[in-house]
Amino acid sequence: MHKHKEYITEIGDLAVKALVYELATTPKPGLVDKENSGAHTDMDYPMFRASALSLRNCFEQCALAGIEHEKEPLEWRLRKIGLAGEKAMFEIVVQNVGPTSFFHIVASGGIEIIMDNISVFQYDLYVDIPVLNKHTNYTGETFDISWSAVEGADSYLVNVYSVNEMTGAVSYLYKDEPVMGTEWTVTEAVSGQTYSRKVDTRVLNVLAGIASSAHKFSNDIRLLQHLKEIEEPFEKNQIGSSAMAYKRNPMRSERIASLANFVMADAMNPAMTASTQWFERTLDDSANKRLSVPEAFLAVDGILDLYLNVVDGLVVYPKVIYKQFMSEIPFMATENIMMDAVKHGGNRQELHEKIRQLSMEAGKNVKVEGKENNLVDLIAADPSFGLTKEQIESTLKPELYVGRAPYQVEVYLRDVVNPVLEANKDELGATAEINV
Repeated sequence: MHKHKEYITEIGDLAVKALVYELATTPKPGLVDKENSGAHTDMDYPMFRASALSLRNCFEQCALAGIEHEKEPLEWRLRKIGLAGEKAMFEIVVQNVGPTSFFHIVASGGIEIIMDNISVFQYDLYVDIPVLNKHTNYTGETFDISWSAVEGADSYLVNVYSVNEMTGAVSYLYKDEPVMGTEWTVTEAVSGQTYSRKVDTRVLNVLAGIASSAHKFSNDIRLLQHLKEIEEPFEKNQIGSSAMAYKRNPMRSERIASLANFVMADAMNPAMTASTQWFERTLDDSANKRLSVPEAFLAVDGILDLYLNVVDGLVVYPKVIYKQFMSEIPFMATENIMMDAVKHGGNRQELHEKIRQLSMEAGKNVKVEGKENNLVDLIAADPSFGLTKEQIESTLKPELYVGRAPYQVEVYLRDVVNPVLEANKDELGATAEINV
C-alpha cells in the first residue's frame, strides 16, 4: 500500500464529489442539472453522474502522479490517465470542467501532499461552492450550497438545502445562518455560476513575474558565458551546435528565456478574456482558459526545473574574471589616480584633461590596434602626474572597487535568503535532470 494511500483516496473522493456537486447545482439555465437537460438533447443528469463516478480511479491515479511527478513527466502521465478515463466512461461531458485541466488540479493535490503533508482540497476544489468543513449532517450530492457576504469580512450567510428529486421541493437544513470564515472556506465574496475571470489574471500575473525574473537571470548567464566568465552545465557528450562542433551554446538558459517569453505573453490571455466578458460571463472564455492557465503552470514548472539545473551545475572561471577585470580597471581607477596626483601637487583640472586624452589613446590602442590596455604606462610616462608605474599599480586592486557589494550580499543572505531556506529546509537538495 502506498504511504499516502489515505490522501490519494481522499483526493479521489473529493474530486468525484466536486463534479457531482457542480452537476447538482440548480438552477443552471441552459445547462444540465437535476431539473432538466437545458439546451442539451444528448446528455442528462444520470449520464453525467455515472460519468463522474467512473472517473474515481483516474482521479486517484492523478493524485499519485502528482506525488511521483519527479519520476515521470507529469504531462505525459496525465495523458495516459486521461485515455484510460475516456475508455472507462466512453465520453466525458461534465459541466464546464474539461477533463485535462481538472486532471491537472487533482494531480496538483498530490504534489501538495509531498510538499506540506497536509490533507489537501479542504478548500475550493470547485471555486464557486464553499467546501463544507464543520456541518456534516448531509447526504452527499443532494446538497447545494448558496451564500452571500454579510457585515464583517470574515462572516457569511449560508443556505444549505436538500432537493427532492421527485417533487423538486427544497428542505433547508441551514437557512441564512451566519458562519465565520474559519468554519467555511470561501474563495470569492460574490460569485454566481462562475468566479470572476479576473482571478485568472491575478494568477497568471504571478507566474509571469516568475518568468520575468527567470528571463533576466538567463540573460545574465548567457552574457557572462559569452565572456567566458561563467558557464551553465555542459554534458560530456553534449552537442553545442549541429553546425559548429566547437560551440558550447547555453541551451538551458536559452530554453528558460524562450519559455519565459511564452508565459509573459500568455498572461495577456486571461486579462483580455476578463475584460471582454458580457455581464457575469460569456462562453468565449472557456477554450482560452483551458489552454492559457494550465500551459502557464506547465511552462513555469519547466522554467524552474531548468533554473534549478543551471544553478546546481554552474561553472565559474575566476581567472578569466580577474583577467577581464584587470583589463578594464585602469579606466575605473582614473579618478583615484588623479586624486593621488593632486596630493603630489598636480592641478586637478589639468590632470582631468590629460587623463581624458590618455584614456582615448589607450582605448584606441585596444579597439583599433587590438593591443593591451596601456593606460597605466601612458600615465606613468607623463611627468604631470608625478607617479611611478609601481605607485599606480598599487591602486589597481579589485577589492578597492567593489563598494558595499560584499556587505550587501551578506545582509541579503542573512535577512532574506537564509530565513526562506530555513522555512523550507525539508525541500533543500532537490535536483532537476534536463536532457539537451
